Amino acid sequence: MRIGRRSMMTGAAAAAALAPLWRPGMARGQEGPHIEVLYTDDPLGSQLPQLLAFGAGLAEAGLVSGQNLEISNWGLEGRFGFAREQAGYILLRRSLIFAAGQAAALAGLEESRGYPSRRVVVLDCTDAVEAGLVESLDAPGGNLTGVTANDTTPRLIELARATGAGKIGIALNPANPLHLRHDAHAAAAGVETVRADAPTAARIPSAFAALKAAAVDAIIVPADEMLTRERVRVVAATDASGVPVLYGAAGFVEAGGLAAVYADVKAMAKTAGAIAAEVLRGAHPRDVPMRTGPEVVAVNLDVARTQGIALPADWIAAAGVVVGSGR
Repeated sequence: MRIGRRSMMTGAAAAAALAPLWRPGMARGQEGPHIEVLYTDDPLGSQLPQLLAFGAGLAEAGLVSGQNLEISNWGLEGRFGFAREQAGYILLRRSLIFAAGQAAALAGLEESRGYPSRRVVVLDCTDAVEAGLVESLDAPGGNLTGVTANDTTPRLIELARATGAGKIGIALNPANPLHLRHDAHAAAAGVETVRADAPTAARIPSAFAALKAAAVDAIIVPADEMLTRERVRVVAATDASGVPVLYGAAGFVEAGGLAAVYADVKAMAKTAGAIAAEVLRGAHPRDVPMRTGPEVVAVNLDVARTQGIALPADWIAAAGVVVGSGR
């Protein structure tokens, strides 16, 4: 797997966006704590708010990049899987890893297992126990801790059923190992599901066409970095499906999707910064409980009106993000 190193300061626009919380690191070899940021996507794209919030959490704890803290960063380019030998060659043994995103969290787990002295703080919008990142939230048990989220798939299934769906389609990225659990969620809810794989952006239209051909009553798109990055393409494909489509990540409702339930990643990232500061000051990850991030409900009332879908009143009342008026 290729791991590409990128500077957080890639020009005037980047510098303006990231200042003052994310400054170039201190000179290599200068004394002081060091964090390697392992991110899944382009740091100046969808993950920029997360990285800024992480920096804010560090700053509130008295650690500021370029002053008393060195920060470097590495990109996984949205890919799952991790070459431990390559990571061991590139990443510094003395540093703490902040792993932002699903692929990065799994990569950080591999790194912590390969090098017992390695400390890892993750920001992961999936159930950390179910994903195998930690033994339990209260007692992580290894070299990894951080901030996690409750899996929103059961809530999405609940909303799909509330719209009258009996047969639910699930669009998955098969490269995401965390998607393997969604069949179990559907079985627990007692609903019939049809799965369609979208391993690449080019396969997104055909995946939703397959679900349409299967005559599903609603579609769920669980959280996945690739699908979120391609959310405009996903929403265009879901519009053609002709059924309610519900999402497990931020950005879809604003892009024209019907409704979503997802973790408040910005708040989680700030908490992760505070946890990273705690670990850098001597706490061992196994002794630092994982925190659970807050949940956000988002609805697009204009899409609901256009599609003739009556969203449950309690969901609308609970929505932290409401797009349109429905008139």
